[in-house]
Amino acid sequence: MESTVLQTVEQIGKIISILLSLVTIIWSLVSVVKNFVEKLKIAINQQDWETTIELIDEFVKAAEQQFAAQDKAGAEKKAMVIDLLEKAGYEVTEIINALIESAVYSNFNEEKQ
Repeated sequence: MESTVLQTVEQIGKIISILLSLVTIIWSLVSVVKNFVEKLKIAINQQDWETTIELIDEFVKAAEQQFAAQDKAGAEKKAMVIDLLEKAGYEVTEIINALIESAVYSNFNEEKQ
């Protein structure tokens, strides 16, 4: 009887050891996947950011072309860029406004300095 109890305790110990090993492996996998997802989010956000800047730059150029014959059409040009951005699914925030101004400066005013 004593040996049966000892065998049972040994089996329970082995089961606990296996379970702890499994928990460690699962925890490691979760950590790896979590880190991968975070890096993927950063990469996607960086790509989205670059795409947004490129899109704003192209919309600014298009507005400039559209109103090339008109002097002092800055408000109309900006309204066109904002309209195009909204149609593309962007919410025009202060940051987007700043990027529009930066694109205008980079494309048309930088040479004047």
